[in-house]
Amino acid sequence: RNGQVPVCGVGWFKTPERTAFARFSRPLYTDLPMVVLTRADNDDVEGFGTLEALFAAPDLTLGVRQGYAYGTVIDRLLDENRPRVFPSDRDSAGMAALLLAGVFDYMMLASEEVDGVRFALRTDFSALRLQMFDDMPLGSSRHLMCSQAVPRAWVEQLDRALPMASADADRRSP
Repeated sequence: RNGQVPVCGVGWFKTPERTAFARFSRPLYTDLPMVVLTRADNDDVEGFGTLEALFAAPDLTLGVRQGYAYGTVIDRLLDENRPRVFPSDRDSAGMAALLLAGVFDYMMLASEEVDGVRFALRTDFSALRLQMFDDMPLGSSRHLMCSQAVPRAWVEQLDRALPMASADADRRSP
């Protein structure tokens, strides 16, 4: 942040706040779309055609991580639809445990976190259900984030050396 030492970190999200003090490479990777996680016995969450329709359901409660950004599109849908929420400071596995306990009806989960949550809960997920929606956007892109002490020319060299990241490359279902 202080820009005194030429350093770079791998896998950072490019945010307006960070662009004020850092230089970013082109995207290294774009996260997979998020998924909705619910209890397998909760049929109330099933049957919604879109994420927006799910957020607009007045009788369902979404578990949200406090201080967590779900990405531009999902955050906008949350602002526009104002679902009933249960805020928590727990990590994804802790949130999934609350979900299993029936504290809320559903939660958002990064696709890349599914296996970690499964391992942390020591479950085969038979009590849980993953749902994907057609309107679920790709996740955020990750970059090399470099201090201002890294010359722009070096970042440009890094960009030329990096393979072109494709939004559709290596996509898989969780």
